[in-house]
Amino acid sequence: MTLGRRAVQASSTPSPGPVGHSRKSCDDASPLPPPPRLRAGRSRRDQRAAFGATPALAAENPQQPLSSSQQSPADLAPASDSPDATQQSARATVTYYDALVGGERLTAGQKIASGAGGYEFRMQSDGNAVTSDAQGRASFSTGTQGRGSYISMQKNGELVVYSARNVAVWSTTTTNEAGASVIIQGDGNLVVYRENGSPAWASNVRRTIPEPVTDTLFSEQNLRPVHQLTSADGRFRAVMQSDGNFVGYGPQGVVWSVGTSGKGNRVALQKDGNIVIYGADESVKWFSGTSGRNLRLGVNNAGSLILVDRDDDVLWTSQAAFPSSTLSAANSLEAGSFLRSANGVYRAVMQADGNFVLYGKNGPLWATKTSRSGAFFAIDTGGELAVGTETTSGWSAVPPASAAGPFRLVLQDDGNLVEYDSRRAVWSVR
Repeated sequence: MTLGRRAVQASSTPSPGPVGHSRKSCDDASPLPPPPRLRAGRSRRDQRAAFGATPALAAENPQQPLSSSQQSPADLAPASDSPDATQQSARATVTYYDALVGGERLTAGQKIASGAGGYEFRMQSDGNAVTSDAQGRASFSTGTQGRGSYISMQKNGELVVYSARNVAVWSTTTTNEAGASVIIQGDGNLVVYRENGSPAWASNVRRTIPEPVTDTLFSEQNLRPVHQLTSADGRFRAVMQSDGNFVGYGPQGVVWSVGTSGKGNRVALQKDGNIVIYGADESVKWFSGTSGRNLRLGVNNAGSLILVDRDDDVLWTSQAAFPSSTLSAANSLEAGSFLRSANGVYRAVMQADGNFVLYGKNGPLWATKTSRSGAFFAIDTGGELAVGTETTSGWSAVPPASAAGPFRLVLQDDGNLVEYDSRRAVWSVR
């Protein structure tokens, strides 16, 4: 994903703790290494970053970088997102004359112009919106002559031509793209760019462009409604749902859930390292309480949402924050972390004393009987279960040679702790 395109809008967001939202470039962010084979007794660095690099954009991606020309401010008119609203929205804190951001519009005779190449995109008095070069030769139009009155870049990311009666007569159909902007480039291509810098629609292809699959949210980026992070192997997704809940999904269903609600919620990875879910009114619905600079949030091939620093050290995980019934390989449970059965009756706890214990409502049911400070429980990609430290293994269980991954450990509602491969159960405490 190319994320270094120049931002068209800078904003500030209230939060619990310091905030700095400026839509910075992430081109210099290093790709994350592939997931390790996790095993007790190996270095903790082996368990660090477990989500991969961001794929490049599709071939139809307009490559012209964003630019800003010095046209007269009169060429742009800020406008309300809703065509029948009476109040105009405030202009973005950064004004671009080659772009419209959410809430801005062009009326008859107004235009945006490229900083190079001599192209302009103008809302004509006949109702048509047209891209033309310096010689006046048209290369694109909305085809709305006789019907259009103005063109609006809406706050949901959709570019729409409205009639004088405020009826939509043409659009890019790029809904659910809050924070997007439309740019007239130096090559004459009119492009709707998402908040993360990827193209959502372009006049040279005249259709919407799918968002590139990514497993990573970088510092100062947002995950908006119906957008998602996808693990490198494609098995797991972290989805900001339209109902406002942020949910992790895997092949067997829900892996974790934050439990928030509210239309318009978004996930923000702030400059200060805090992960915050904001409501549409900018109220704080949930936050991680983490801190640090240049952090990355991603979903790994085990289905966990993890926050890592520039050294790939894991600072926070969904496994610890939102205990579930399943631990998918490769993954681990640190001291104090646990699995919880879906019915809430049973827990499998990695204790601070180094013992991994299965509890029921009346007390312990099974344990590894290990005791070593700093120990953790791990399931690796080969299906081996182990309790150990960085250098030692105190307990382990190996699946039969016929077992085939991917592997997962499940704390069932009947209190049985069972390891499954891709086909069947391969180990259990009973």
